[in-house]
Amino acid sequence: MGLTSPEALRSGAFSFRGFFAAVMLSTLISLIIATLVQAALTRATVAANEGRRATFGESLSSALGVVAPLIGLSILFSLGVGLGFVLLLVPGFILLTMWAVAVPALVIERTGVFAAFGRSAELTKGARWKIFGLFLVLGVAYWLLSIVFGLVGLATYNPATATSGISVANVIGSVVLGTVFNTLWGTLQPSLYVELRQWKEGSSVDNLEAVFA
Repeated sequence: MGLTSPEALRSGAFSFRGFFAAVMLSTLISLIIATLVQAALTRATVAANEGRRATFGESLSSALGVVAPLIGLSILFSLGVGLGFVLLLVPGFILLTMWAVAVPALVIERTGVFAAFGRSAELTKGARWKIFGLFLVLGVAYWLLSIVFGLVGLATYNPATATSGISVANVIGSVVLGTVFNTLWGTLQPSLYVELRQWKEGSSVDNLEAVFA
């Protein structure tokens, strides 16, 4: 059995580094785009809930202004909730409900990353069981639809077009399902923020419009 040549090892290492760099770049671009969409959708949804219409330019401008801190918030949110789920699930659900409106708090009030978590905890206090119920409904709906798409993918499975045992229908179904639920949560989250703020503080349309100025 021959030994692998140094040239082959260097070539393999270079290929791996290139692949890793491409994956990281793709992930970063996807994260930035997702953050921009989330922030713009938050601005537009809050405006609509308060009886006004945010233009595309307004929404995009607002999104560009918070893209960096929103990425930081998303990373900390994922790490905190993920660690909480590792610790017997309960802490994860607690953080998930406490931080449910951290994103709109950051986008609308420009509170800063850590202050957004505190603001969300303040607004959700007293309503967390209801928020947990909302998450539960969405989770069950996502799980049921995942089963449906999985069965469709299994029924249409074709070894000739499948990759790593995954059919084209599975891939398309996963993309569609993820897009629908991300969009749904992207509109529910700011709507929840408006409702909680009005419940806690009685914020009027004028008060929130002052934030948009």
